[in-house]
Amino acid sequence: MRNQFIFFAFISAYSAVSFVLFNLIYRTSKVVIDEEFHLRQGEHYCHGRFDVWDNKILTFPGLYLVSASFLGPFQSCSIYHLRMISLIASIANVYLIYIIRKVVLANRNPTYLLLESISLATLPPLYFFTHLYYTDVLSVTMVLTMVYFSLKGMHNWGGIAAFMAILMRQTNVVWVGMVLGNQVIKTAIDLCQSGGKGSSRKGRHYGYTVFYFSLFFAAFSSSHVLSTLKRIARIMRKKWPMTALCVCLFAAAIHLNTIVHPYMLADNRHYTFYIWNRFFGRWWFARYLPIPIYYGALVLVVLMLLPSINNHEQTVGFSLLWVAATLASVALQQLIEVRYFILPFLLLRLIQTNVRTSSKLLTLEVLGNLAVNALTVYVFVKKEFYWKNYQDAQRIIW
Repeated sequence: MRNQFIFFAFISAYSAVSFVLFNLIYRTSKVVIDEEFHLRQGEHYCHGRFDVWDNKILTFPGLYLVSASFLGPFQSCSIYHLRMISLIASIANVYLIYIIRKVVLANRNPTYLLLESISLATLPPLYFFTHLYYTDVLSVTMVLTMVYFSLKGMHNWGGIAAFMAILMRQTNVVWVGMVLGNQVIKTAIDLCQSGGKGSSRKGRHYGYTVFYFSLFFAAFSSSHVLSTLKRIARIMRKKWPMTALCVCLFAAAIHLNTIVHPYMLADNRHYTFYIWNRFFGRWWFARYLPIPIYYGALVLVVLMLLPSINNHEQTVGFSLLWVAATLASVALQQLIEVRYFILPFLLLRLIQTNVRTSSKLLTLEVLGNLAVNALTVYVFVKKEFYWKNYQDAQRIIW
């Protein structure tokens, strides 16, 4: 009872703080980058104009249909109320993260469980979009709902959530496939053990983006990095021929496959613009410097992906399917977009039980997330500049 009280106290605090920041960001800017398209389309659907569609929007209309369902009957179709959809979905995500992790870590210390839930719920790139009308937050809500129903064996409800997840963003089909494939594998294993009872795009592979994902994963999994640092270093040292080979292969992949998307060079409203121009793109050798970090981060991911005898959800099948889904959603991207890293990050952190850390290190991870979130909100509010073809001030986001 005490632990439940603490968790709901956290949800209350999360909701209150998020609401304050929500209003601050709303007062600062009414339209942020791609919201120009999403808000206009959401308003059309909210007013029942389902025959109107902006061809510049490439996602399915899930976000707008949800907005129309909840806001349309009250004719509350303002920017403020449309953005509120993301805030409400974010609060739902906090609860979903907690109950999913509770299923996976049924016997874990409640304090540890709460701290890890707080850390994942405050993941900076996800948390910032809580205050904007983008597809990201509600997309995560539907995927997490699907995962929870799958874990609980409620497959009919899981199928509905899977449909809604794809409706939010078509790229979620890879995560639906991962969950479905994992369930099929588990069912096949159970049958064997019981004796039998019971929109796409073609193009070149841009695999170098996996390295950026590994950097993202390590940066926001600091508690796990710190708890396994010695183990990772020992693996790299003992298996030095493999380490040397991987370093050479990584260098070759970066040299042959690194493509700088024109949007990343031109759009100074994203952090990736500044990271690239002030580091990776500034010196020819800079893109090779993080290779040891890439390798160490990928070793951490591999350690997390190893099948667990204590977790029937974490099988070889899950690991292979997660890798395939991550490659499909990340490795094919030419534009470095950290929002594509959110779901593979969350799903691995939620399911894995191999790499454990301490409550103290998780506390540091939470504090790090809060500091990054505070900094990104500060930059958004204080830093403004103007583009010739836009009347309103432009601001920096993830």
